[in-house]
Amino acid sequence: MKTETFKYVITACDKESNHAGPKAKEDIARILVNQNYQENMLKIPSRKYKKILYFLHSMNKELNTIKDGIVVLQYPIYSLFLTHKIIKKLRSEDNKLILVVHDIESLRIFEGVEEDTKKELEILNSVDGLVVHNQSMVMWLKLHGVRTKMVTLKIFDYLSSCSISKPQKGRTGIICYAGNLYKAKFLKEFKTDNTVAVFGPNPADNYPSNIEYRGQYAPEKLPEFLVGDYGLVWDGPSENTCDGVYGHYLKYNSPHKVSLYLS
Repeated sequence: MKTETFKYVITACDKESNHAGPKAKEDIARILVNQNYQENMLKIPSRKYKKILYFLHSMNKELNTIKDGIVVLQYPIYSLFLTHKIIKKLRSEDNKLILVVHDIESLRIFEGVEEDTKKELEILNSVDGLVVHNQSMVMWLKLHGVRTKMVTLKIFDYLSSCSISKPQKGRTGIICYAGNLYKAKFLKEFKTDNTVAVFGPNPADNYPSNIEYRGQYAPEKLPEFLVGDYGLVWDGPSENTCDGVYGHYLKYNSPHKVSLYLS
């Protein structure tokens, strides 16, 4: 007689927060819950010593109910130490473990840091499967020794129930740009004949006259305010090439803002 397969989705969030954090993770959890996955949220402290205490006193208790099933773990959780411990615990309970990869930190914050890159690659090789962004990311991971079976997401979903603004008559030529503006240093030099409507946290003090900062909105509400003809995908300090860590990362990832614009 066939027994029921239990299915779980695990998302880590900041202990001080009541939600899963980035919208991409929230949406994936919602989608999987609708596919009869049980959602488990790990509330992890931000400070290093508290993460150790969390591992010693709370983590195993939170994970004890997850066994003999298919487990989707949203990666990364921004602690190599806890990631290793969580995976070890889940593997000890005869689970099939899949990582949905939101970011490869070896291409971002670990770039040039050999020890942390090695640890991340070991993590990616310790599970049953990976859902990664695209074929460029697959090729980079294989080149650097990842042997785990991989499938590509190609593009993220973007769930929203808000009302979408009706297109204006005629083309306005307005370009919309949304994201963490701290990473978008190129906007300080981005002079065009088009108006660029900019949304997000951490705006610069000064922008060229064609740049209009239009505020920061919750991700589920933001599509209401993106009134324009184009959505811009770009990062880094230069307007001429994908430069710097964030610009270089565009060669390998599928930016979530693409999904926002298409929504």
